[in-house]
Formats: sequence, C-alpha cells, structure tokens
Amino acid sequence: MASSKWRCLLLLLIFDTLCAYLEPREILSLRATAKEFTVLYPSICFSQFNIKRLIRRFVQDPVALRSKLGQYNALISGSTALQLFERVVWRDSDLDIYVKREDEEDVQSVVALREHLINFEGYTVSVIFDPEEPSEKRKSITQIITLVKRRYEENEVKVQIIGTTTIPLEAIITSVNALFWQQVAKYARRGWKTLETVWDDDQDYTKSLPPSENMNAIRRIGDSKTWKIDLDTTGLTPGAPAYSVEYSFFKTSLREKVTGTRRKITKKWYQVDASIFQSCVLKYKYLATQYQHPDCTFWWDPADRLNDLTRIECTKLKADERPLSMSRCHIDKYYKHADAVHRNTPEGWTFWDAEIPKWEAAYEKKAREKGLRDW
Repeated sequence: MASSKWRCLLLLLIFDTLCAYLEPREILSLRATAKEFTVLYPSICFSQFNIKRLIRRFVQDPVALRSKLGQYNALISGSTALQLFERVVWRDSDLDIYVKREDEEDVQSVVALREHLINFEGYTVSVIFDPEEPSEKRKSITQIITLVKRRYEENEVKVQIIGTTTIPLEAIITSVNALFWQQVAKYARRGWKTLETVWDDDQDYTKSLPPSENMNAIRRIGDSKTWKIDLDTTGLTPGAPAYSVEYSFFKTSLREKVTGTRRKITKKWYQVDASIFQSCVLKYKYLATQYQHPDCTFWWDPADRLNDLTRIECTKLKADERPLSMSRCHIDKYYKHADAVHRNTPEGWTFWDAEIPKWEAAYEKKAREKGLRDW
C-alpha cells in the first residue's frame, strides 16, 4: 500500500513537472497517453492553473474576494484570464471585475465590492469614469471605478470595477472584443499578435469557428469545444451554480468590409453575437442567439414550456399577489415581468433553472438526430 502511494506521488510530480513546459492542448494530449495521467489531471489543474496564486498579487485574501464575486454575480475577465491560461504574470496588468450596474440593487453590488477592496485590502479610489452616453464600442459599460494600492515589490497594483448595463457575461462576450483592439500594442509586447487574415481552415466545420450559416456556429459556454478548468473552491461561499454560465449561447459570424477607392482591400473578422434570454421562472438570465426558432438554438425550444410554468406559478397565487396580470398580459410577453419577479419573488414561487442541463441534453439529442449538429 505504501509503495502504491509513493508511486502515485512520483507520477504526480512527473506529470506536474512535464505540464509546466507544455501548451494547454499538449497537456490534454499527454493526459490521453496513460490511465494514470487521466486520473491525475484534476490535481494538476489546481497546481498549474492556480487562481488563488494569480489573484494574491492584488489582494491578501483571494478566497474572500472570490466569495464576494460569487455573491454579486461578478466576473473576472481581461488580461487576468489570459494569464491564468498561459500560466504567466504580467506585472503591468490590472484586475478587471465586471458587475451588473443597472438598477438601485445593482448599484449596491458595485458599492459593496468597492468598499471591500477599500476596507479590507487597503485600496483607494483613483478614478471614476461615468460616460454620459456610452459609445457603440462601450454600449454595455456604464461606469469604471479604478482603485490602486502601493506594494513594496511593485510600484502600484490596480483593480477596475466595471459596471455594466446587462449581465457581465454578455458585456464581456459582445463588447470587450471591441475594446481589445485599443490594446493590441500592449498584448503584442506580451507575445500575442492579431491575424489580419481569416484563414479558410478556420471555417472547417470541425473547428470552433465554423461558417456562419452552419448551425454549428451556434456555441455555448461549456459545450464540447470549450476547454473548461475546474478551479479550487476550498473555503469559498457558494455563489451562482455553474449552469447559470455554461448554458449561455452565442453565435460566431464572419464579417467583411471592403475599403479603399483605387485598390480594394477586403478585411475579414469574426464577430460574436448574443442577447439576453430571461423568464419569470428562471432565477438567472442567460444568453441566446437571435434565431428565434427551436431548430436553431436551444433557448427557443423550452420557451413555451417556461411560459406554461409561469402561468402555473401565477395560478398558485391570489390575483392581487401575482407579479403580472394573466388577463391583460399575453403569454408570449410573460418574460418582460422577469425583473419584477426577481426583485420581489412571491412566497412559494418555483424557479426551474436546475432542469436546464436535462432539457439541453434532450434538445441536443434531437438536433443530432435531425442532422443539425455535427458534434
């Protein structure tokens, strides 16, 4: 028994050391070479992709900050995410936190995160940027609060709390792509480069960027073409469940623009599109594509079912306790009252989010049987 434990520890050390020199796809390939490596893979995710170690550069208590993020449904994006996947540290980078800031309750979430950084982590507010009219590139961003703190080993570390008009995930997917182009030079210094040409191979149906007209161009966060890493959750106060993010859908589409007068130049790029899907009987908001047909994207498949469930929940209540008027509101418009339900949820009201994984699995099975999916 003792020799078996020592062998396991030795294999873990070897596997962990090898992975430190490999690219992510090479790690996945190495995992497939031996059964022992497959078993050890979750362990090296914690050591190689250590979110606590990465965030500790900004805060003394990463667990407390991550618990706050979960409490207010906030997300970390930007260069921090790239550093986690690359397993590097860029000393000139900051920490970007996205949190919804639309109504009074959302504003309190922004204030709570700001006060946590000030009172428990020693930050001070440097700049508060409130655009009067958000531009097209920043249409989902309403406020950016920059906080700074001095450190002995570094001149200064910076955290930005970015308030959004929608759920953070939509702002990150649909707006941050545009903001990225303002920082191309900075990322070039860090080893990244932009490709001016869209290669034909990128549009192969087996890849993650298939042709726009192909139904495989509709992706979801958490599908079989997404690389997911399970982060260490030890000590965290539970926040929103994983499916509240993983069952958000988006569509990649190839766009092009012809410029020039004498010499025509065609520029191509990929654009990510998504919009909010909500229901009175869903606790969380999700992302869906614009295709409003059950054969095209998942969320329009259970839409009628969700409307029926909303009607059932309303019939459980007295007329004056219902969040919507069943006689004056058409069933297809029930979703417009979702925010009212979330702000003041009636006693005994049932949310059906936990059923989403089962519904989506059944939908994907039907889609493959109809030949609408190649994966």
